[in-house]
Amino acid sequence: MTTALSIEHKMGSTWITLPDGISMYNSRDIEKSIVGNLEKSSSLVLDFSNTHNLFSSGLGLIIRIRKAATEMECKLCLVNVTGKIRELLSALNLSKLLTIYATDVEYELSRSDLWKEGAIKSLGFLFVAQIDNHIYRINLSGEMINGAKFDLCEKFIPSPEIAIYIFDFSNLELIDEIGATQLLLLTSKIRNSNGECRAFGLEGWLRETIEVLGAATCMRFYDNEKSAINNLIKSKL
Repeated sequence: MTTALSIEHKMGSTWITLPDGISMYNSRDIEKSIVGNLEKSSSLVLDFSNTHNLFSSGLGLIIRIRKAATEMECKLCLVNVTGKIRELLSALNLSKLLTIYATDVEYELSRSDLWKEGAIKSLGFLFVAQIDNHIYRINLSGEMINGAKFDLCEKFIPSPEIAIYIFDFSNLELIDEIGATQLLLLTSKIRNSNGECRAFGLEGWLRETIEVLGAATCMRFYDNEKSAINNLIKSKL
């Protein structure tokens, strides 16, 4: 049985208990509900007590919520995070940018120190790649610019068993010539491994920048995630 999203106010924070399943079909509705409550509190808690698995849609949701909370100067914490999900966040370097607690009791005990910190960490550049239902989902977030850390992007190895690679650019804020070069190297590596790169989430000016910098030659663009995933039979570029 699927649990519903729960929103309440406790411990001086807006407390969001996430459902057990987060997919591309409900992640945007969940995001709207959460963002709509950001202005009501200076702190936001995402409770994972009902969430036991986290896939690409859930990872994208966390990144977007973090971005929105940062813009509104709202402190974000994750509580009741299982060891499995914590390991996933750590492997993707997201644990360095998120405040995570194993239980709500641990969160409550640390609140006084947490609110004294005040500083909000910079998002920088995030590269998240995960296989989901025989599709490689790649989320590029933050700023792909000179000085960013591209180590995970450079170390990425395409899988010979995966034909479709879906790129989510909805959280990408900026790209320069260095970032475009990294993107072209990544997509070329995928194409040379007989993979197809499909992209969505690009704002008009950002897509134009990527095209002008020559980083779009190995990608096919789609209006949204659903259209990028539909018709999984490979098409020729």
